[in-house]
Amino acid sequence: MITKISSLSPRQYALTLAVLLVSGAALAAPPGDGPRWRDGARHGPPGAAQQLARLDEALDLSDEQSTQLLALLQSVDAERQALHEQIMEQYQPQLCDLRNETESAILSVLTADQAEAFEALKAERAGGRGFGPGAPFADCNE
Repeated sequence: MITKISSLSPRQYALTLAVLLVSGAALAAPPGDGPRWRDGARHGPPGAAQQLARLDEALDLSDEQSTQLLALLQSVDAERQALHEQIMEQYQPQLCDLRNETESAILSVLTADQAEAFEALKAERAGGRGFGPGAPFADCNE
């Protein structure tokens, strides 16, 4: 069952906020952990299961606490993902403009051979999304 943050009591909300703040600062993923792009760079925050594993290791949680925190962290993950999607939809035009401006600026610096190689690199990337700010997030090919 997923609980919306807005339906939590003030105490539950404070606990949720504290867990998120502490987990973000104290539980940063080590280099080999978490989702990765093909080039090995990390992307996105650690998932609920990863956060819970770190909390459990640090705090020796009971089974009941683990169950409750997993549900809470999964709920927060779902809300975060929904917010991310709303934000990306809202700002997609600006991200695409920025991406296109960045690619144009890159091309203005390159030789003809380098520009051709750059275009080949863009075609190679998943979805042809290009380089620069907004590249992994906004699909500007629509």
